[in-house]
Amino acid sequence: MGGFDCFSDWRRCQCFFGVEKSFDVNTRNLSLDVDILPLDDLPSDCIRLSLLLTETGIVDYQLLPSPVGWKADYNHKHVLRDIISNFDGDVISEPLTPEIRLPKIYLSS
Repeated sequence: MGGFDCFSDWRRCQCFFGVEKSFDVNTRNLSLDVDILPLDDLPSDCIRLSLLLTETGIVDYQLLPSPVGWKADYNHKHVLRDIISNFDGDVISEPLTPEIRLPKIYLSS
């Protein structure tokens, strides 16, 4: 369970979220079950959820500052592989009431 803070109308709001994933290696389908748990009343007119898929541990060329130059075995971290939600986030239109869990399911192939 992770958490985030948001600022709305100059007040601080808190929310926790959890993500459970399952990946089918044969079909290469990814399923994400996202739970949102607000701790405060959140205004639903401006809340968006963005899901980004990143990969770490890609070893490939990278241009580094002098005097290193090109490095053939650079370990790339947090490389963006896919945006699962809309690029600007999915609007959360359901009411975000404190202590009431809001589940969302995302599928990606």
